[in-house]
Order: sequence, then structure tokens, then C-alpha cells
Amino acid sequence: PELVAECLVAMQNSVSLPISVKHRIGVDEYDSEEHLHNFVKILSDAGVRHFIVHARKAWLKGLSPAENRKVPPLRRDVVHRLKKAFPHLFIETNGEIKSLNDALDELKIVDGVMIGRAAQDDPWLFAKVDSVIFNQTDPFSSRLDVLPHLQEICLKLIGCGQRQHQILRHVLGLFHKEPGARNFRRFVTEESHKSPDSPDILIRSAELISAEYRRIANSIQKLGESGEI
Repeated sequence: PELVAECLVAMQNSVSLPISVKHRIGVDEYDSEEHLHNFVKILSDAGVRHFIVHARKAWLKGLSPAENRKVPPLRRDVVHRLKKAFPHLFIETNGEIKSLNDALDELKIVDGVMIGRAAQDDPWLFAKVDSVIFNQTDPFSSRLDVLPHLQEICLKLIGCGQRQHQILRHVLGLFHKEPGARNFRRFVTEESHKSPDSPDILIRSAELISAEYRRIANSIQKLGESGEI
């Protein structure tokens, strides 16, 4: 902890932005709550006020990074007690938060939540975050409405030197569990590699999804007309 504190002091002296620390509740044999609280105390004494805590310990001896995201048990109760012990610090929890309801439950106890893998797998998870969390109007009513705005952001990032396929891989889950999701992923992936400078990949993908919606609507209409539903 002392070495980490020294590193953080050096960072704080070098930048004007606030420094936060993301860590696990323990590592290998150092997994007691006493050790965790001591770690946080030493860093807070060094000036850190924002801690993002993944509610699992890490086994550096024997588990891969992927296994460390699943094998160690999730212990949100440990993070809750950490917040109780350090009420003056901003304690944010991370790990297996897969819905806004999960986030709301955690926000009753801690100051913030970090959503990582679920955001990558299903970005539409955040569609109602403005109304549910912040009591504001949600900006988009459908996934299709998002695509033109994402295309605009993509073009700006390309203008800054980023590659389109690297940008668009983060939107592949936008139609998660929706009709046409697989075709959307395939189209965006193939087009972003085949035509890396194309300015309208997401706009064209919208027509692909719309066609799938129309196909389903027509099928339902025909079933209705035949009396099958």
C-alpha cells in the first residue's frame, strides 16, 4: 500500500485532474477486510478520495484474467462495509451489475457503480438511465434513433485518427436479443474492415434492421389474416 500511495502522490503532483483508484477487495492470501481497510486508509491519507472497488478478490497465482472475472465469488457486502467504514470517501462498486435495477440497489448503499462488460454486451442497457437514475428525459426512444448520432460520433473520431472498425466494435451489441442482431453485427464488422473510410456504415445498417422489422410485421399480419393468431 505504501508504494501505491507514493505512486499516487506523484500522479497527483503531476496532473490537475482528480486521481481515482480501481482495485479488488483482495489478492491471493491478502484478502481480509482488515487488509482492505488498511489499504484504503493509506491511500486516502495520501489524498485519494475516489475508490472503484471490484467486489471480488483476485487470484494472481493460478487463474487467468478471464477466470478472475468469474471464479472468485462476488462479495458486494464487503464493499458495503467498506463504505460504512469510510463514509467520507466516494466508494464505487463494480462487478456483475447487469441492469439499472442492480445499479439502483447498489446506489442505496454506495456512491456510484461502474458497469463494464454489460455495457459492451448490451449498450441499450443505458437507454433509460437519464429517467431512472437522474430524473431527466431519455434522449432516444429506439435503437434505430441512436444510429445517426453514433455515426456522427464515429466520423469525428475517424477525423482524430482512430480506425473505424476499432470504434464500431463497441456498438455491435446495440441490437442485443433483437431481430436482426446477428446480421447487424456481421454487416458492421465486415463493412468497417472492407470500407474503413465509409461515412455511412451505421446509416446503412439501420435499413438492414428496419427490413427485418418489416419482415416480422408482415409475417404477423399474414398470420392474423389467416386466423392463426
